[in-house]
Amino acid sequence: MRSKTLLILLVCMLTGISSLAQTTARRQALSYVQEGDNFLKHGNWEDAIFSYTNAINADPAFAKAYMKRAKLYERLDRNREVAYVMGNQSVQGCMDLNYSAVLGNKRAETAIEYLCGD
Repeated sequence: MRSKTLLILLVCMLTGISSLAQTTARRQALSYVQEGDNFLKHGNWEDAIFSYTNAINADPAFAKAYMKRAKLYERLDRNREVAYVMGNQSVQGCMDLNYSAVLGNKRAETAIEYLCGD
């Protein structure tokens, strides 16, 4: 009986730790997204992409970060001068949109049809 109680306690502790880690990861990802939004507001596209990428790395299940990075890639691809400097990012943008859609983002599904032709 004692070993069952210890096992249940251990499972509960691990579940709680896992939930805390996910919450911490989401908060960190939100912080990076806000940072990216601020960079974007000031026209600093490269740093915005870097911040959105950091958000994705912090929480790979955060669809909003993929969506924002994809939209920025699409915006950069439309501006020929910026696209020349930064390279063609539309493929990565479509991949981000697709992953965002897989994570349940309905707006990403619509954007894929419009921007990626799928």
